Amino acid sequence: MHRQPDARRRPRGLFLVYFAAVLAVSCLLAHFKLLWFDELMTLYVARRPSLTALWACLCDGPDPAPPLHLLAVRLSIGLLGETNLAIRLPAILGFLLMIVCLKSLASKDLSPSASWVAAILPLATYGFAYAYEARAYGLWMGLTALALLLWREATEGGPWSKAACLGLGITLAAGVSTHWYSVLLVVPLGLGELERTWRTRKVSPWVWVAFAAGFIPLLFYGPLLANGRQYSGNFWAKPTWTAIPLTYASLLRWPGAIGVVGLFGWMIVKSWGCRNQEIRSSKPPQVVPRHLVVAATVFILLPLAEVALAKIMHGGYTVRYALPSLVGMAWLVAFGVGHLESRGILKARSVAIVLLVGAVILNGQSVTRSRDLYGWTSPLPEIPEVLVDLPDDHLPLVVAEATRFLPMAHYRMDSRLGREIVYFPHEIPTEDTLWISMRKLRPLVDHQILDLDDFVVANPHFYFLETTLDHFRRGLEARGAQVIPRAKSAQSESLFEIFMNPSPSPDSDQ
Repeated sequence: MHRQPDARRRPRGLFLVYFAAVLAVSCLLAHFKLLWFDELMTLYVARRPSLTALWACLCDGPDPAPPLHLLAVRLSIGLLGETNLAIRLPAILGFLLMIVCLKSLASKDLSPSASWVAAILPLATYGFAYAYEARAYGLWMGLTALALLLWREATEGGPWSKAACLGLGITLAAGVSTHWYSVLLVVPLGLGELERTWRTRKVSPWVWVAFAAGFIPLLFYGPLLANGRQYSGNFWAKPTWTAIPLTYASLLRWPGAIGVVGLFGWMIVKSWGCRNQEIRSSKPPQVVPRHLVVAATVFILLPLAEVALAKIMHGGYTVRYALPSLVGMAWLVAFGVGHLESRGILKARSVAIVLLVGAVILNGQSVTRSRDLYGWTSPLPEIPEVLVDLPDDHLPLVVAEATRFLPMAHYRMDSRLGREIVYFPHEIPTEDTLWISMRKLRPLVDHQILDLDDFVVANPHFYFLETTLDHFRRGLEARGAQVIPRAKSAQSESLFEIFMNPSPSPDSDQ
């Protein structure tokens, strides 16, 4: 009699330890990792001097996003200061919310060990990289998991069902206010609700009211959507059907994708082989609501709906837009593991341990790659290799790519190099989304974001840093500039010296 409460407390205590460990690791990574281009856009918009200025920036600014995440970042830096951790804290809390909701959701229908699979799986996926990134994805994943949990509560018909419906409507509205593709969250939930309605022959009107309530914020976001349409035609990542299989491989990472396919293949084979055999297992069979299985399965198919919507709306699509589908994946994998465990085929605890070990290994590798790419531990990024031996001539340095320029300008590399760092548009026929963003960012910051013609009149002699794209250099050559290679790094960065008036000898200017 005295051991039963302890037995209940032990899993809760273990989950609190796991929760605290994920929180601590996420906070450490958020603290040490330097901000990169997308996160800097978040910061520059969120720190506008007033809410009115923030709204005006969303209506015609450099980051065409809904306001909720930016408001959360604004609140966080207002309370904690403008630190890396404060800027990334909303994403961390959102990711942790997803873990808590998945554990709670899986614990309702699955064994305790199988519920651990649901709680650990996101840590072993591409999603954890966005747990400590100052973008909307961490918060979006948390709201997605909360919506699924509240819908599950609302369908149980208990005394809290109406409160769950209210929470569901608020959560869906918050999702739409976090990322535009949240409008698609109603698709898996709606199909799951249709299955439940068909099977029980009973309509739950408050659930459908909650689904409709999720779209209410769109009535107020007309100016924001108009701002976003300026970016849609030239988005850097075009939607293609071939991106869908790559999405799943990237979300689960290649080892995880192979493992999940293998797991469900094994489940099908073993279940077929055991269907006429005596099941030797002390575990009771799982009883899982079919509408929950339908919703989780459709969640996994969200990338198809997102690509289709992007094609219709002439928008963009990239892997991180599919991160909410991890909620369905985590629950469905836990369901599959629990099914195999109930048939005595494998131990869910062993799967959870393997996932945790895999998460540590895979995230260790990702952190190492990210450290080399973006810089860690130092409060300032390293000076690029090709710029280390620049002569002390104070000539301006033009950086062609916005994603390279903005961190250099933010961390004041101009003072360390003793020269201005400048960005201006690429020599391409149409404006890309990065240049649109940089042009709209210009009044918000004091960085040198200039027009090409004005710059070359005042600075006919300058240095030019090229990364992976060469169209800007070719554009300078088409203008008659003399382009002299000066250095090249192993990271494919090249330094050129540019003379817009090539008639004098380069030696005469040195």
